[in-house]
Amino acid sequence: MRRRLLAMLVSIALVASAAPQAAGEAAPSYLQIDTLIKTEMRGAHIPGISLGIVQDGQVTYLKGFGEASPGRPMLARTPMLLGSVSRWLTATAVMQLVQAGKIDLDEKVTRYLPWFRLADENAAGLITIRHLLNQTSGLTTEAGMTPLLDDGLQTLEGTIYDLRQVLPAGPPGEQVRDSHLNYMILGLVVQAVSGQPFGTYLRSNIFAPLQMNRSFTTEAAAVKEFMAEGYQLWYGIPIPSPLTYPSNSVPSTSIISTAEDLTRFLAAQVNGGRYGTASALSEQSVAYLRTAMGLSVVEIGGTTAFRQTGPMPSFHAELVLLPDRQAGFVLLANIQHPLIRLSMERLAVGITAILAGQPAPSPGWLRQNLLVPYAVAVLAAAAVLVWSLESLRRWRTRLQSSGRMARWLALGVVGLHLLVAVGLSFGVPWAVHGSWAQLQLFAPDTGRLLAAAVLASFIGAGGRIIIAYITLRKQGASWNDSQSSSHANTA
Repeated sequence: MRRRLLAMLVSIALVASAAPQAAGEAAPSYLQIDTLIKTEMRGAHIPGISLGIVQDGQVTYLKGFGEASPGRPMLARTPMLLGSVSRWLTATAVMQLVQAGKIDLDEKVTRYLPWFRLADENAAGLITIRHLLNQTSGLTTEAGMTPLLDDGLQTLEGTIYDLRQVLPAGPPGEQVRDSHLNYMILGLVVQAVSGQPFGTYLRSNIFAPLQMNRSFTTEAAAVKEFMAEGYQLWYGIPIPSPLTYPSNSVPSTSIISTAEDLTRFLAAQVNGGRYGTASALSEQSVAYLRTAMGLSVVEIGGTTAFRQTGPMPSFHAELVLLPDRQAGFVLLANIQHPLIRLSMERLAVGITAILAGQPAPSPGWLRQNLLVPYAVAVLAAAAVLVWSLESLRRWRTRLQSSGRMARWLALGVVGLHLLVAVGLSFGVPWAVHGSWAQLQLFAPDTGRLLAAAVLASFIGAGGRIIIAYITLRKQGASWNDSQSSSHANTA
């Protein structure tokens, strides 16, 4: 009886150790990865992360860390929004139709979408499918961010139809410009050529063959399957955020999936397009996509890694492929902020190094504790805002009692306020390659702080000008000769 019991326990242990979900003692490299993730989560205040790893063409590790929502643990099968990682699935759909002879990479988009127009009709007629895949259509990053503000109010077709009001930044084929619009157009091409809605095509030709059973192209379907709650970082504190789901941008930003499902997709990528008995793509098509989509390419220890990142307003995704080692991983988080992007980048680089047999690079104290300088900057900005408004009360007294030089210095303060206000008004959108609305969407704490700084600078400058005008008019003297008039009256 004891022998039977012992044999049963051994069998259970062997089955558990063979499961991809981390059970029992993990391999040394996985222990390093676990430590890396937990350390980063503590430092950056990340609520939840899910991880899936492929090695030697097989799914070898699946694990969730933290919480999907308050009181609910994050699992490797918890659905999350993929952001730009969605493009890899869209590109796969395009290449399937290329293999079937239904799409020609060098054919004009207008062959498949005859109504497609841009503000420059000649440019629209020159854009090919390859230009869209390669991100060389001439469409801009800024124009591609606009659909993210829609939140389901516009259809995919309507969004692309409205491009007839958009000017490209240059002729197609000349320069890589990352734009969501490129893959939105490709999604419409897939619809037109296949005769099916984009989501239906993905479910039939990618999700089903690769057993991606918890992958979705609608918010409603994902929520029914316990999609993770998204968060945004507000001055270092993770706050639950309503889901921003741009349904008009599914092919480029809005596919929802899990770490578990995406490891199956990765396994197909490193196995020449095959997962088990299913074939998603030919080996040639898989190899072409690695170089065609504008992926980030990193060399670590002689190993080449291809990386696609997917930031969304309250989620973040990383998909990394190491074809030389038949390896890759997916990393999903249910929070977003510019500081979170840096944290996820550090994790992606660290995990890539470990899978390549190298030590994870040490980020140093500052990069591990970016919340500290960020908090200092926030407090400093707040102090400047308070000072700017508070000092208005003393402005009139200074004008009445100060000499000419002091008044010119005061005029310089007014100019400085205007310079800050105008500089921030135009400089911030330029720096983020978008608009103020997009900044509020991805980093609402930073956006509101900067908006307050602009408003306070305009109020500070305008208030000082009004006070100066009223004060000097009452004195019956101009700005430049008020002091000399005072001397003449004394004489």
